[in-house]
Amino acid sequence: MQGTDLKDAADIIRFNPPLYIQRYNKVLEILSTLKPEKVVDFGCAECKFINLLRREEYVIEICGVDLDGNLLSESSFKLEPLASDFLYLRHNPLTIRLYQGSVSEFDTRLRNFDAVVCIELIEHLLPKTLKDFPKTVFSCIQPKHVIISTPNSDFNVHFNLNGSFRHWDHKFEWTREQFKSWCEGICTKYHYSVVFDGVGTAPENRPSFGHCSQFAI
Repeated sequence: MQGTDLKDAADIIRFNPPLYIQRYNKVLEILSTLKPEKVVDFGCAECKFINLLRREEYVIEICGVDLDGNLLSESSFKLEPLASDFLYLRHNPLTIRLYQGSVSEFDTRLRNFDAVVCIELIEHLLPKTLKDFPKTVFSCIQPKHVIISTPNSDFNVHFNLNGSFRHWDHKFEWTREQFKSWCEGICTKYHYSVVFDGVGTAPENRPSFGHCSQFAI
């Protein structure tokens, strides 16, 4: 299916703050209540979320994983210490590592991490990679907490996409029911529990189809 970049529909609904900021803030809010010491960010891309998470005092180690090694190299400078870091020292030392890799292949260096974050990642995965995703995360890494966000296709009616996806690289976009079914199947198999949330709501004068981005925690 041919995809359409969501920017083409920006005149239909605008989010304030922008949706990607809302997603980052939601993940930070969730993590601040869980306070994991070691966090993996799969699909970290330009390391924007890692650059926010590094400010949280409860974190002592962050690992970013992405398929695009060139992008990781280009983005790594964002994570270098700032002058302010030497003026206001953290109570806990922080280690940040970036690895080129796939969520479908277990990297033994990711053992003993407390939390896994996947922000708008799964909809970009090919069927085989998506199939292997649960085993890597829930069986091999076995974190205490997993946070996953993905587009809610129920919401697409507001964007007039005419059956297309929000982004050209999306392989699928799930309804709330499809996402719920997938998550509950994982929980049954790997003995986890799940709650659902989301960010991005339609204006008051529009019918509700849930959140624009749906979350599973």
